[in-house]
Amino acid sequence: MKHKRLIPTLAVAAAAATLTVGATRPQDDPVLDVPGTREAMKAWVENNRMISKARSDWQVEQQVLKDRIVLMTDEIARTRAATEEASQSIGSLDEELAGLLEDDESLKAAVGALEEAVADAERRIKALVPSLPEPLLAQIESLTKRLPDDPADAKVNLPARFIAVAGILQLIDRFDQQVTTDSTIVTLPSGQNASVATIFLGLGQAYYVTSDGQNAGVGRPTPEGWVWTAANDAGPQILEAIRIADGDSAPGYVQLPVKVD
Repeated sequence: MKHKRLIPTLAVAAAAATLTVGATRPQDDPVLDVPGTREAMKAWVENNRMISKARSDWQVEQQVLKDRIVLMTDEIARTRAATEEASQSIGSLDEELAGLLEDDESLKAAVGALEEAVADAERRIKALVPSLPEPLLAQIESLTKRLPDDPADAKVNLPARFIAVAGILQLIDRFDQQVTTDSTIVTLPSGQNASVATIFLGLGQAYYVTSDGQNAGVGRPTPEGWVWTAANDAGPQILEAIRIADGDSAPGYVQLPVKVD
């Protein structure tokens, strides 16, 4: 009978205890705010995720910065090396430029000396032209036309003048070393003009003879031109010399009159 009465008593006590506990907790206790707790947990998780992402991003950016620093350091080193090399090159160029300026001055001096030599040669050639043999004048005619009247006021450039002078001197030298036959018109002692054959022994001596060998003479150059002096007695010998020079007679010795000033 005691046990049966104890159970209802315990039940009542438990109910009372429950009510007492429930009455001591306020309704807005955060422990019991399940939605708020979830939001707080989400925010905490999101913050941790953002912090972790920021830390990861910073590590990546830090590595990128380190790589860039290495590249920039290498670039600076290359730039310094290139600058030093450029400085050395500039020094070499300055020396080379100084050498070129010296060479330029030397070249100007050489050109000046050449111009003086060419001008002197032009004046000498123009003075020499009247005393040159007619066959030679025909050879150098085109070149003598290039000679300026006044070398100091020449309209032709220096290289062209030099070529003309060199060509004339070469032809004069060649003529002086050979025997040349030609024909021309001379005035005989009788006053009659006659066509004669001529033979030039270089630049200093010449002879003429008519085709019949009756009229002959000796020629000598003068500043005003060639002067012919009659030497009719030497007509046959002069005619034979011309035939040998032209290949019409066998080679042999021929005695010719020589006039020496």
